[in-house]
Amino acid sequence: MKIKKVLKWVGIVLLIIIAIILINTIRNFVIVKGLQSKISEYKASTNYAIKLTSKVGDETQLLLDYYVKDNKKAGVMNRISKDQNVKVSFFRREITDDGEKYDVFWETPEEKTVQINTVGLYDAQIYNSLETDNTWQTILACTLARIKSTECNGKKCYKITNYMSPLFLNGTEKNEAYVEKETGLGIRIVMDDQVTDKEYSFGNVDDSVFVEPNIGEYKIKE
Repeated sequence: MKIKKVLKWVGIVLLIIIAIILINTIRNFVIVKGLQSKISEYKASTNYAIKLTSKVGDETQLLLDYYVKDNKKAGVMNRISKDQNVKVSFFRREITDDGEKYDVFWETPEEKTVQINTVGLYDAQIYNSLETDNTWQTILACTLARIKSTECNGKKCYKITNYMSPLFLNGTEKNEAYVEKETGLGIRIVMDDQVTDKEYSFGNVDDSVFVEPNIGEYKIKE
């Protein structure tokens, strides 16, 4: 009789655990699908700017202003550290079979150099960090994920951790994504000791940001 009672209580506990997991999965799935639907509108934009601030530990800061308008891309990145400050400006010239080609301008305290029409990938595009390959993968990611409401940079967000998808950035010790509820846009990523904040604007990129510096002031690099 005692064994039957124990087994009965074990069964009840297991059913409760399964019910909690199921409810949590359904809740997370509804939230994630809603955020994915909202961000799809912004991913289709061809006129936007992203301001990115990334801190790596206490010693290094990365600042990026990135612009897209139709088929034009440009950006200015500053890497600030206790050893050296580096500024990199890049402007997409064309897209070929070999890839995207850019003019890239480098500035350090010692020199100013430029690489002309070089193949590379300079991108800070809008991406859906909760994207998966299929619905079943989304369900699995939602089963393990922890999603809770919070505020970040003055906006109502979801703080998402332990979301196992190919595009979710995972550190070795810590990974968190803060996704704005209203838009589905990721506004903060925490990966180990690196914290990255993003600000977005849409439909107001001015053509002046695509004007390259005076190349005569730079030494050409091969």
